[in-house]
Amino acid sequence: MNLRQIVDSVNETAYHGVIHALLSSKNHYKEWERQHGATVTRPGQLLRAQRRRWAVVQKQERGLYLLDAELKDQMKYEGVSPNVWILPSKMSIYVTMVPSAEVEFYRKGSGASANLEKGPDNLLTFRGSKVFETRPFDIDFIGEPRDLLVRQRQIGEYFVFPTQAEAGDGNPRHIYIYSMDSDRFEKMDYDALAEQAKTNYEAAFKSTAPASGTVLLLRPFQTYNMASGVLMKGGLDTGFTAHGHHDFMLTDDVIHKVHIGHYTFYHKSIVKQSKNIILAEDIFAHSYVSGEGSGVFPPEGGTGKDRFSQQLARDTFTHDIIPIWIPEVTTPDGKKIIPHPQNPLDITGHHNNHTLDANNSTIDDENEHYAGADTYANGPLGFNRLQNYDQNDQFLSPMRHLNTVCFQGHQLSWDSEKKSFAKVTTNTGHWGPNVYPGCRAVRNGENAFLKDMEYEKLAVGGARN
Repeated sequence: MNLRQIVDSVNETAYHGVIHALLSSKNHYKEWERQHGATVTRPGQLLRAQRRRWAVVQKQERGLYLLDAELKDQMKYEGVSPNVWILPSKMSIYVTMVPSAEVEFYRKGSGASANLEKGPDNLLTFRGSKVFETRPFDIDFIGEPRDLLVRQRQIGEYFVFPTQAEAGDGNPRHIYIYSMDSDRFEKMDYDALAEQAKTNYEAAFKSTAPASGTVLLLRPFQTYNMASGVLMKGGLDTGFTAHGHHDFMLTDDVIHKVHIGHYTFYHKSIVKQSKNIILAEDIFAHSYVSGEGSGVFPPEGGTGKDRFSQQLARDTFTHDIIPIWIPEVTTPDGKKIIPHPQNPLDITGHHNNHTLDANNSTIDDENEHYAGADTYANGPLGFNRLQNYDQNDQFLSPMRHLNTVCFQGHQLSWDSEKKSFAKVTTNTGHWGPNVYPGCRAVRNGENAFLKDMEYEKLAVGGARN
């Protein structure tokens, strides 16, 4: 039993070393995209590849097929023909057992029953590639297993209350937004949030907030455990695990009448050719962590506890939403307007240079992304103190960076014709347009795909898509 334990320990250490070496190697294709990829010329194109691949396995039934074809085509230009997929734990069950064309009788016929019987055994190969699934490792005495392919990732959304002109005289200006905490749309009361937003304005600008304006809601710290995959060319062309001299020293303890053995194992997993490896980042949502609820941070000008500036120092947050007051302004030609924020926006008011550089961007980012952004960022809210995205981070970086980029989120506002909250503004962020009560199960990696809600049929001219 002791010898068996040593064998298992050696294997476990070697397995961990291989995965660690693959994830720590130079990300050749990410760097190529940064330097030579499609040029981003307008803000709406920022992070487009990241948004498209985010939870692609769950967002559409054939997501993994499309991803596989896209990545293989990308590697083809480097003369590489990959033949191995390394997938995170649980993903093979999801891909083979979730109701789809492969396991539903009315779409697959008699083969559906056989596919259900085999389950994950159907994924021993996938589109010509061998498939291996990782499992969590017990490491660093952290008290629980850890899958190296799973890491915490943050995304952000923003919401804008309709102006009085958009809502219509006498109509409510409230909106409904989706909350992962409750798994339904939650009402955001305009009057209450306008008071908090004005308090934040007065704390930042040191003056009374203008009476006319609207409220911008920032929700930048939506945190998920996201799993990634590795597509690679197997074999010695890519790398190997080198073994040193194994040493076993044996002695006797005559007093206790036992043998004592000390085994030493030297090894190093090495990647020789980084072009043979491509990381498919954040393709499977493992579980939701925090940050996508409807809890609002207390205003900075007040005396309440757990204000955003207080929690920023601790780098942990118990609330989700920061209300910002956007005042009415007068244009040079004398018109009074409430300026709409840029989509996407950075809560600091300007995209970090690393973000623009990593996206091969030519965007002129001189103008602030929402009215008063510079003052908010440098004032009590302290947005400029947030850690920014760094293009040089490795996959297994020990640094944790807080997200600052927010996309227009899904919201429902008052429709004066239908006399209900039926005016749809679709989500343009990472989760795509299919946001609905009940989608939490999908986002938590449970066995379902996102439904196509066909919101584009409901969107009207007043909605900012």
